[in-house]
Amino acid sequence: MSYSPDRKKARITSNNADTTKNHVSSTNRQSDIIDLTNDDETAPNSPPFQLLRTRGIPSWGNQGPLGFDMQQHVAGNILFAFVSNYMIDIGWLAHTFPDLLFSDFLLIVHGQQGDTEGMKNQLRMLGVQEEAMHVFQPPVPPYGTHHSKAFFLQYSTGIRIIIHTANLLYCDVNNKSQSVYMQDFPLKDATSQVTGSEFEQELLQYVDALGLVLRVRERLKDIIKMHDYSSARCHLVASVPSKPFEFRQIDRYGHKRLGAVLGAYEFDKKFASAPILAQFSSIGNLSPAFLGSITESLSAGYYYTEEQKKVALGSPSDGHVRLVWPSVAQVRDSLEGWFGGGSIPGYYDRVMKPMLLDGGYYHVWGGHSTGRQRAMPHMKTYLRFHQDSKEIAWLCLGSHNFSKAAWGEVVNSKKYNARLCRILSYELGVVFVPSKEVDYRKHKHFGFSCTSSTSPKPQCDIDRVEFHPWKRNGLQEERIVTTDQGIRVLECPMPVAFDLDSMQYPGHPTDGAYDTMPWHISKDPQAGFRGLDALGNPFPGRGSYFGVLQRDTPEHHWQHLFSDSN
Repeated sequence: MSYSPDRKKARITSNNADTTKNHVSSTNRQSDIIDLTNDDETAPNSPPFQLLRTRGIPSWGNQGPLGFDMQQHVAGNILFAFVSNYMIDIGWLAHTFPDLLFSDFLLIVHGQQGDTEGMKNQLRMLGVQEEAMHVFQPPVPPYGTHHSKAFFLQYSTGIRIIIHTANLLYCDVNNKSQSVYMQDFPLKDATSQVTGSEFEQELLQYVDALGLVLRVRERLKDIIKMHDYSSARCHLVASVPSKPFEFRQIDRYGHKRLGAVLGAYEFDKKFASAPILAQFSSIGNLSPAFLGSITESLSAGYYYTEEQKKVALGSPSDGHVRLVWPSVAQVRDSLEGWFGGGSIPGYYDRVMKPMLLDGGYYHVWGGHSTGRQRAMPHMKTYLRFHQDSKEIAWLCLGSHNFSKAAWGEVVNSKKYNARLCRILSYELGVVFVPSKEVDYRKHKHFGFSCTSSTSPKPQCDIDRVEFHPWKRNGLQEERIVTTDQGIRVLECPMPVAFDLDSMQYPGHPTDGAYDTMPWHISKDPQAGFRGLDALGNPFPGRGSYFGVLQRDTPEHHWQHLFSDSN
């Protein structure tokens, strides 16, 4: 099925007219909320990741790397489209990314229980032919879900890999703090590795684990193998559900995979015992063993002493990972009010564990540094930074929430007499380290684009890269500085959405002290918080996940707003 402007026009005016009429008109009424005019291609020197545009925040908060327009980049003459997510509103997807419907083949992998046939029916009504689509929900064990959020888009010139943090819903993409990694890769040529790079092998391994039907799986794998990923500016970090006591390499997936990646890198000595932040939108039933295990993985890496002795970076000096989590007041005062808390599922018995409160784990969501203090976080960010300079040693973003289901629980298998990492969910993320960015900047494919006629950018003459937080009154654009020793250092501004020095919660909050109380919910639908939110609604607020909320939309009950995944 080839792209044709005439066929596109016909499909929109006939098949799409009735089925998405209400949806499209309601979305258009919101067009004054956010400017979706197409910018130029990705900025000439864009950082390794960016933030999605967000409605309702100061205009400066949507400039440059703080304002990635997903609509602009999931577009063009797409040959094969792989769409991976947890929650997908097909009507909104079709309206926002219409070029997906005209790809030669559309593969959707989702995590919504029992929605596969419904999605296929909607696509048929939009004119997508049966032979040009496949919709699939991977099987998962109890308490697991397919949670990975990504687009793999094949063009005639290459493939575009987008890994992000948003469900494909209007409210997720427009109203919340989200992050995204995007990179284009060219077709292989005579100089490319025959067996493929590590990034390619990780992609293939992940696709194999999805359980797709053979013809679709092999077609996707063949497309992946056609492209050269040697310029990848990050490492892939995936999670895949384990079969009961399955014996496999323990560091293949989950937090053990992240630890293996970090453990292979040398870092500056100043990052020894440096703080580690974990920011997420859902928290699992944490145990001391899990906290110890994931802290060990996040603490991986080494440095050399002046005597050239190799030393591990070690755990943070404060003894634990800092958990960045919004307060009750921040949810109440957010762009979506109380309803916004539905995308931050943290049940009381999990959030308010004495070991977390007494241990000083929690730090308040900041967001002021990027204008996102009222845009509740749905992103997931893990990083290590230097306390004084705020320089970032490494950063990981993706779909992984802070739970055993997402990152994996290390268990001892008597059957195999081995330690295994038991995972329940599908997740996908990437990790950035400065030395990997150096390789990318020096690569011949630096700046390659599938959808731009411009040639790749000239390779950078640099010796080192440093990651620093993007600052409104500080570093906003990358710059090269030369040290007294003649070393050329590229200072790269990383658009971390929250403040690295966010306030620590003061232990056990008193009743009603919403400013110092970590956000949490009760499974009792009658339980709630007092007062009106920023939109003038009482708890639990009012909103809609699918489409745009209209005046006559019934109010959603509290128990329908939450899942453990998101």
